[in-house]
Order: sequence, then C-alpha cells, then structure tokens
Amino acid sequence: MNKIILYGLILFLFGCTTSLPILKEKPESLVDGKDDFVELFDGTIIQGPISEERNKNIVINGNYYHVKNIKSYQYKSKYRTTYKNTFVTRTIKGKINVFKRTSNSPGDMFGSTSMARAGSSATYYYIQKGDAGKVEFFDIKTLEEMVKDNPKALYWVNEYKKLKKKNDSYLDYAIEAYNTN
Repeated sequence: MNKIILYGLILFLFGCTTSLPILKEKPESLVDGKDDFVELFDGTIIQGPISEERNKNIVINGNYYHVKNIKSYQYKSKYRTTYKNTFVTRTIKGKINVFKRTSNSPGDMFGSTSMARAGSSATYYYIQKGDAGKVEFFDIKTLEEMVKDNPKALYWVNEYKKLKKKNDSYLDYAIEAYNTN
C-alpha cells in the first residue's frame, strides 16, 4: 500500500506542470548570426566568445557584465532578451518573435497541499512584433492586435476564440501565417 501511495505522489509531482498556451518551438534560425554577443541597455554590443553564463554575470572576452546592465545576449545558439528584469528565451523568430520562460518551484514536498509548495513548474510566453518591438506578455488580445493587418493570421486567432475546447495549434497557425507573409 505504501508503494502505491509513493508511486502516486511521484506521478503527481512530476505531472504538476502548467503552461498556457503550448506553442511549437522552431529551432531553426533562432539566433542572430553565428557568434556570441551581449547587448547592453545603453546600446553597446560586445561581440566575442562568452566563457561563462552565471546568475549575476556574463563573461565575454574576459570581461564581466552584470545582468542588470544586459538587455539581451546570444550564447550557445540561444538568444535571450529581458522582460521586466527576467531573461526570456526566443523560441520562434520571425515578424512575430515568441519567447518563453519556465519557472520552477521545487518547494516542500511533504506536508503541503499547495502545488506551488509541493513542486511545480509553469511556462510563460511572450511575443514581440519585429526585432525592435516591445516584448509583451502573451495573451490572445495582444496576438490579435499584432496580426490584425494579416487576414490569414487573424482568421486563425478568430477560429481559436470560437473553440470551446481550446486548441493551441490554432495560435501556432496564426503566428506561422503572419511570419510567412
């Protein structure tokens, strides 16, 4: 009986993942060029190999740069930019860029009824129209506003909104339609 309870607890803990929506990632051409770089908030771009990526610093060309001074950077084929003092990773590159951030909450496994304290993770998505546009939290209204000038993409957003049981593929279709026209 104890093995069944333990097995159930393990399944519960590993199954506590929330994400809304789930967008398909496009691994091809997510980066800007081949080389590592750091872009500071003052507009300075430092190119060269990044040797370390730490919680508070990034080391490029032997120099340390505090993350509070970094607007975006590219390292190991991943491009990251800031959204409200947090780095988000680009998963789709195009006329509309999609970024994501995963938040883990390991918490206290025992004696807790809260999923946040029992251990869970959540995935958050962000979108940006054009490379110079503002990175915004992903929601249907924001996506709809971004694609309103493309009838094919707007069609997929409207189809998604009509569904009782939401299908995130429609959002993928909308972004793909916008990025290919």
